[in-house]
Amino acid sequence: MRVNRALEKLREFFNKRGFGFSLAMIGAAISAHSVQGAPIGLATTVTVAAVKGTSATASTLTLIKTTLRIMTYTKIKPLRLVASWRCY
Repeated sequence: MRVNRALEKLREFFNKRGFGFSLAMIGAAISAHSVQGAPIGLATTVTVAAVKGTSATASTLTLIKTTLRIMTYTKIKPLRLVASWRCY
């Protein structure tokens, strides 16, 4: 029910600004852009480090930290947009 209300609010927001999107179009756009995959080499590097039983190298740790930072930013970015819309 919350998702339907949120989609309806988005539809109203866009309609006020001259964009006539349907609920299905908005939902499809959000779901298509809400998931982001991990970088290509991350799974291999982490798996190899775990199998060897050695500690991860500095470059691997940097890669993991950067990936987590990007994933967090990607999830927070839409929330910042929604929060800025409420200011108007």
